[in-house]
Amino acid sequence: MQLTGIKSLEEFSDSFSSFQDQICILEERPSGKIRLSKECIRFWQFKGFNRKPGTFPSFLFHLHGKIRNYADFTEKILLKHIQDSEYFDTLFTEDHILRFFWKVVFRKRGVSYRLYTFEILAKEGDDEEEGPDVESIFYKLPEPAFLFHPSTLRFLAVNDAALYLYGFSRKEFSEMNLLDIRPEEDRADMEIVIQNFAQDSGIRSRGIWRHWRKDKKFLYVKITTNRISFRGSFAVLVILTDVSETIETSYALKQSRAEKQSIIESMSDRYFALSKDWRFISANQQSLITLGKTQEELIGRNIWDLFSGSTSRFFKNRYEHAVQTKKPLVFDYKVPETGNIMEYRVFPFEEGISVFFQDITEKRRRETEQNILKEVTLKIPNASSVKQSFEILFETICKGTSWSFAQTWRFQKGEIILEENSPWYSSDASFLQYRMACLENKFSPGEGTIGKVFSTKKIRFVKDVQKEKDFKRTSAAVQNGIRSWIAIPLQTGHETYVLEFFTQIEIDLVNSYIQMFELIADQVGVLFKNKESEEEKDHFFKLSGDLFQISTLDGQVIEQNQAWEEILGYTPEELEEFDRTNIVHPEDRDKMLDAVRNVRKYKKNVSFALRYITKQGQTKTILWKTIASPEHGLVYASGKDITEIQDTQLKLENLTRELKRSNADLEDFAFIASHDLQEPLRKIMAFGDRLLKRILI
Repeated sequence: MQLTGIKSLEEFSDSFSSFQDQICILEERPSGKIRLSKECIRFWQFKGFNRKPGTFPSFLFHLHGKIRNYADFTEKILLKHIQDSEYFDTLFTEDHILRFFWKVVFRKRGVSYRLYTFEILAKEGDDEEEGPDVESIFYKLPEPAFLFHPSTLRFLAVNDAALYLYGFSRKEFSEMNLLDIRPEEDRADMEIVIQNFAQDSGIRSRGIWRHWRKDKKFLYVKITTNRISFRGSFAVLVILTDVSETIETSYALKQSRAEKQSIIESMSDRYFALSKDWRFISANQQSLITLGKTQEELIGRNIWDLFSGSTSRFFKNRYEHAVQTKKPLVFDYKVPETGNIMEYRVFPFEEGISVFFQDITEKRRRETEQNILKEVTLKIPNASSVKQSFEILFETICKGTSWSFAQTWRFQKGEIILEENSPWYSSDASFLQYRMACLENKFSPGEGTIGKVFSTKKIRFVKDVQKEKDFKRTSAAVQNGIRSWIAIPLQTGHETYVLEFFTQIEIDLVNSYIQMFELIADQVGVLFKNKESEEEKDHFFKLSGDLFQISTLDGQVIEQNQAWEEILGYTPEELEEFDRTNIVHPEDRDKMLDAVRNVRKYKKNVSFALRYITKQGQTKTILWKTIASPEHGLVYASGKDITEIQDTQLKLENLTRELKRSNADLEDFAFIASHDLQEPLRKIMAFGDRLLKRILI
């Protein structure tokens, strides 16, 4: 039964517009059912078969007699790589050179579709008509060969065997040059070497070189060259011998000693071999230069007699481990004098061990830079403060590089200063004295190396500060053995810093990690800006006198500030132990539950006042404002203690009522007093009227 949402094999293949036009097969896994494209049926001549192949192994079975390297081709697929998600190989048919590869194009619910594709690189000898018979012989040579232009390094001709070896088509080769088949890390000195090859006439052996195929897998090829006339000019003819298998199996130990030594001498890796009793059997010229010995001084001598001390113990432990386990061993060694990192590969064999080593300093430096940037990018967002962010940055860099000490200068009130509590890191206690000396210094913009880094906003590196005239702390540097120094300007939100790093050894610009510091100034500066903003918001949240709380829509408290304890008296631990409804005034609990329901159900922003019973038994009124965030599933609430405001308002209302009552009493008193004062006056007037009447009579 077809799973819902998953197309059938036929439907899925029909969704590829070019499926039928390519030599390809679509396989449904794990059922193993396949569908062949029309071009696949035509190319492999399946048309007219009563029964076409139903599975990929049966398809391969039908190719017997159609592929020259059938056994090797099918064995690698069925016995070694059938479970690989991707695969690449080349093959010969009777008339063609093909590129074969597969990849998974769909995977869902335990069902996947794998697409097998054959691409025609060339038809054998398809260029032989363009030239004379000699040129046609070139295309049919059994050994891979190509011609390239000595100036441009572009490919001029590539024979069939080379197409098969590298997996590129003839058209792809025509658009490439010799550097394109070399791994990127091997290209640095390649162009000059090849041009020297082009100037030498005659047949010359050029040693073993590392190339890569179309699928980026390495090939070790032994190269023989000859400068020849070609179409009115000159070209370099290259004959290649694939020695990859020989190199990968202890570099031709099955061949004669002379041939093995010839191969090893031509390698770019340093190499030597030791017998079971730790005597040098052979060594190539590269290793002799590194070891500082000649062949006569080295061959037959015991390695531990020539090299002793703590370093020899380091190597002896690892060489003995490889011999005892009879397994290859890979390890790194850092040269104390230069800081360079060497990679050692030890291969045990019946007579002793073979040791290959090369300088991987640049490779490790790039890896270190990436690891440091990755680590600080992951850790800084989780830091509790900006200061801790700097400490994380300093510790990560100093532990991963040659820098041993770091500290932070900050621009403040027109000067660049080093504060006593500023972030710093030291891998050695000896730097503490130097830091104390630095605390006495401050710089104006443009003054000294620190001031110049600040004003120019550019990173500055000094190989030896003891010889730098602009370095204003030379005496302290000499006293504490400070040598190399680098400073980086860093602009965050509203702060400007200068970060400086020191070490007690001299390092060159290459080992200063200046490119990494440039990325830190750009990328990590943003992280510090975000951390500053977080810290400011965190201070506001924690130090506010109002109650703050963040909770989920279902009521789970995520964070609350210190004001809860300061206002209500309950510690965070106590608040977690009981239902917060219990500390709400009994008369306000229904009001609280209604407000909570409105927030949860309708995602409303509401305001309401609730009375709480404090731990000390007091009643306090909190005015709440809540904001719901449905997209984040959170509720943000802020509460203000309005108890004093309410008490003041109540007192004011009582005072107003008292004043009104007092005013009424005064009005009554005034009325009565006025009435009592008027009564004697009326009596006097009446008496006066009577007296006047008597006189007149």
